[in-house]
Amino acid sequence: SNHRSIENKKIHLKERSIIISNYWKTFDISLSPEQIFEYYYDTNLTGQDFYPKLNILIDSFNKLFLNNSKHLKSEDKNNFSYLLARKIVDFKKRSTISKYNPFVWFILLTRVKFMNTVRLIKSQLN
Repeated sequence: SNHRSIENKKIHLKERSIIISNYWKTFDISLSPEQIFEYYYDTNLTGQDFYPKLNILIDSFNKLFLNNSKHLKSEDKNNFSYLLARKIVDFKKRSTISKYNPFVWFILLTRVKFMNTVRLIKSQLN
């Protein structure tokens, strides 16, 4: 009930962003709490902000997956990569960018390394 007001929710999400930022550091990924807030919770993403942030998010996910999936079973790798792909969907949904934007698809298909192309397309269209 403490998170019902808009201001309390924003404070909570900023605190959560600090925790997530510190957690990501354990995987050698340096994203500031402000960046985490923007990538996970911000709803004011425009085209100008969106593309560079999408690239940073994809690079971070590639690094996270490639550095930490070596010891996972095949099913766990698939679940992990799907989770990362869905985070990209969430990021896109909070922006003003259409999910059919060809430039976004170009970025996804050329930069994402943690998932094969067919699964990536399916994950982004659902």
